[in-house]
Amino acid sequence: MLRSQSGKKSLSKRWIKHVQDIHHEKLRKMQPTLDLSCPQEFSHLRSRAKQGQQREDRCTEIEKANRILLEKMSSIMNSKSPVHQPYHKKSLNGQVRKKFMEKIADDNQAILKRLQCRTPVYSIEKWEKEWKITEKRLKNMCEFPYRCNQSRARTKSSTSRQVLLKKGIHIENKYFLVEIIRRDEDVRIVLYDPSVSESFSLKISYPEALELMDGKEDFDYLASLFRIRDDEIILANGKENNGEQQVVNK
Repeated sequence: MLRSQSGKKSLSKRWIKHVQDIHHEKLRKMQPTLDLSCPQEFSHLRSRAKQGQQREDRCTEIEKANRILLEKMSSIMNSKSPVHQPYHKKSLNGQVRKKFMEKIADDNQAILKRLQCRTPVYSIEKWEKEWKITEKRLKNMCEFPYRCNQSRARTKSSTSRQVLLKKGIHIENKYFLVEIIRRDEDVRIVLYDPSVSESFSLKISYPEALELMDGKEDFDYLASLFRIRDDEIILANGKENNGEQQVVNK
């Protein structure tokens, strides 16, 4: 019989399903050996009386603060006070500080009085006599007339030097360091070639420099006019300047 059932696939599937159903039914009716039910919950955990008490206390405090604030606002609204009530500064240690300053002033006055009443150690009359003797000796020692109470004045040069421009420029695709210096009414232009350590110098008058700059102190424009021809500085228009020219080889 088993061979006949195994020979038919449909009967075999039905038999396997029948066996599985029986197994599932036994599993459903199986009783656990351990108690897996939820434990009993205590009543005080469900009610949470502590949190409720805290909320009530908080509400009571808020109501009390609101009542006090309302009473203060009512008293302020019902009381009659001047609109411009004067306010004076209050200091906690004002009186103490005042007494301390008075004590310092009294001590200073006492020190001043003692200083004024005390006789000096050095004698001014003696100093005057010694200075007269020293001055007399200086007059005798000096070759030229001695002038007392006069310090030597520092000799200053009558000429003042002012650097008007100091920068690097390119002249005919060659880099030069240019420096324009004014000394009184003369303007000196120095072009230095760092590649060959050679410098070129030109001196013109300040009015001539202003004429070249169209009356404006635009020394950048003045520097752009210079060209080097035969180791001399000339203007961009090809006219040589009549000023003093000099070539310095280092």
